[in-house]
Amino acid sequence: MDIVLKAPYQQSEFKHLFRSGLDKYFVSNCPLPVWLVKPRRWDGTFEVLSCLDMGDDNPNNQALNKKILAASDTLANALDAQMHVVDCFHGEIGTMRISLDDKHRFKREANIGQQYVERLKLYVSDYSLPEDVIHFVEGMPDHSLPEKAAEISAEVAVIGNNEDTNYIDKIFGDTAVELTKVMPCDLLIIKPDRP
Repeated sequence: MDIVLKAPYQQSEFKHLFRSGLDKYFVSNCPLPVWLVKPRRWDGTFEVLSCLDMGDDNPNNQALNKKILAASDTLANALDAQMHVVDCFHGEIGTMRISLDDKHRFKREANIGQQYVERLKLYVSDYSLPEDVIHFVEGMPDHSLPEKAAEISAEVAVIGNNEDTNYIDKIFGDTAVELTKVMPCDLLIIKPDRP
């Protein structure tokens, strides 16, 4: 597997307003996986944080989730590390679902958090992970993933980037690019398979 190793480029906030920097190219456009090495000393125990996106049912995203898990597992085995899996989900503000069963009674549906838990458990069932290394975090990935990485003292976080080039990403920014700035640990960015 070919990979690009790179130290994140630090630029002033003022310069950042006018140009996105070289990191954005490697995260968004480089077809190879990119490992951003942060200036940090690893301790004696290794933790690998596998960051998934269970909220997107797109087949390309689901395939990327599986690649992230496989890469995290390979990395954890090579480093004799513990693999942690995390998924962020948005809260339930403004959502309501009412279903009727066959006897025309209301039935209880799983809430958004429970739906994410069920999906994620299906993904990780092949890896025989203990419950305490599977994490569900409510919130936006830009804030929640760095907090979880710091909480478990992860040495490396494995994330995906679907190379979205839609106008929303251009206006608000790509999550993977934002994470390169705020993650407290090394970051391995996995890319989708090219057709």
